Amino acid sequence: MPKRNSKPIRVSHVITGLSTGGAETALYNLLSAIDPDQFAMSVVSLTDVGSVGKKIARLGISVDSLGMRPGTLPLAGTVKLRALMSRQEPDVIQSWMYHANLLALLAARSLRKSIPVIWNIRNCIYNLKDETRNTRWVIQTTRMLSRFANRIIYNSNVAKQQHEALGYNPMHALRIPNGFDLHKLRPESSFRKRIRSELGIPSDALVLGHVGRYHPMKDHVTFLRALSQLTSSNNELHTIMCGKGIEEENPQLIPHLQKLDRSRLHLLGEQNNVPHLLSAMDMFCSSSWSEAFPNVLGEAMAMKLPCVATDVGDSASIVGNTGVVVPPRDPSALAKALSEILNLPPSERASLGEDARLRVKNHYSIDTTAKAYESLYRSAIEILSKEAESF
Repeated sequence: MPKRNSKPIRVSHVITGLSTGGAETALYNLLSAIDPDQFAMSVVSLTDVGSVGKKIARLGISVDSLGMRPGTLPLAGTVKLRALMSRQEPDVIQSWMYHANLLALLAARSLRKSIPVIWNIRNCIYNLKDETRNTRWVIQTTRMLSRFANRIIYNSNVAKQQHEALGYNPMHALRIPNGFDLHKLRPESSFRKRIRSELGIPSDALVLGHVGRYHPMKDHVTFLRALSQLTSSNNELHTIMCGKGIEEENPQLIPHLQKLDRSRLHLLGEQNNVPHLLSAMDMFCSSSWSEAFPNVLGEAMAMKLPCVATDVGDSASIVGNTGVVVPPRDPSALAKALSEILNLPPSERASLGEDARLRVKNHYSIDTTAKAYESLYRSAIEILSKEAESF
């Protein structure tokens, strides 16, 4: 047992935004699991509080926002963040995503007191040209400043390798994967029945799921193209899709929706009850062409869903032998893999789902993830104290 501190370690989390997303959800999961007697947490969003910020506030954790406009360069917020950090007096600053990493480092270095700054990088970079001009500038700037970060956390081995190839400092870098709470993520037959009833899905129908906000890298187009191939031979298959922008009116989706039977395709937009929806599904698909560690993939596996995922980031190592991994941007390969899982006998499909949940339990427990962060915060303070004593 670690020695208990008489005074909690104060950790200020700085994140680019708090709308629904993978990094935001990972932060919420961490804050839910970390020891509140040992660590006093606070959160600062560069933009607004968002839906996840409201959930964090309900944990009894203070949430502030700088009110910056999305897409703007972060330098203008340095003074605001510095003033906020001066009032909070954190022992550690933990930042999440590129813009917040840059701003947290600049604000911390402008304070009189030395505070360890820990960066958290949450995505892969397959091609810098896929990023906006603003984000490319921030990536290049943080690459040059990365030697000043006390630690750099990656949630994916592939992301770590890619960023170090770009020139990010490999010293003090480590991987801490996303963690999942299996007490909260468990399939419920009552939710399965209710969701299916509300959507008009027969109780014995096979249901495929896809969860993710509309964004080019999530590659909904490839998924819909695969689905059009799949449903031609699976006439009873229903599909549930949700996420911000996943609606009938989305002009980017309309041409692809026209090729599908709309009575068996359920577009639900942004939802705050994703585990309930997962309970209604029989299998899950992640179709992105760029990810580091897709949070929803771990959630689906924890809910006993066999998954088909594209081979991006750490998806292949996450899924292991509990599902199928295919190349990204290949509708035919995706349709074939989905068909393989759907055509399995129910007992074999259920067995894959059980294996998927066990894999999450053994490798991606939120308790293990929380302990890794707790250890990191303690060691960052200890290293800084030893450095101060040497002068």
